[in-house]
Amino acid sequence: MSLVDLLGEPSTQAGPVLRRRERESLRSDWSRATVQSLIPSGADARMEARLISLDTKGRTGTSTATGRELAFCVRGSVALTVGEERFSLSEGDSVCYDASRPSHWENPNKRRAEILLVLVRG
Repeated sequence: MSLVDLLGEPSTQAGPVLRRRERESLRSDWSRATVQSLIPSGADARMEARLISLDTKGRTGTSTATGRELAFCVRGSVALTVGEERFSLSEGDSVCYDASRPSHWENPNKRRAEILLVLVRG
C-alpha cells in the first residue's frame, strides 16, 4: 500500500522534482514513526522511496510487498526483522532483502533514527 492509498488524492506536484515541503507524510503516534514519500505522485509505479523517522522506542508495523527493498540507515541505529532474521544497522549501513518476506523496523535506542527505503517492484 502506498502513501497515496493511505492519504488520498495525489499532490498537484508535476515533474521529477519533489520539494521537501511538498512530500506526502504520514505520522503514527502509536508506533512513534513518520513516513514520508520521496517520489512525486504519479511517478513510475515500479519504484517507491520512503524516508522513515523513528522516535525513541519507535517501530513500524509489519509489511510485505512485491519486489526487492534496499534500506540505508541515514541516522542513528535500528533493528530490522525480516521473517525470522534480525539485523542491526548503524548510521551508514545498508541492507537489501526480498520485500515479500514480512518485515518491520524498530528503534530500541534513545536517539531518533532515520531509514531511507527504496522498493523496486518486479
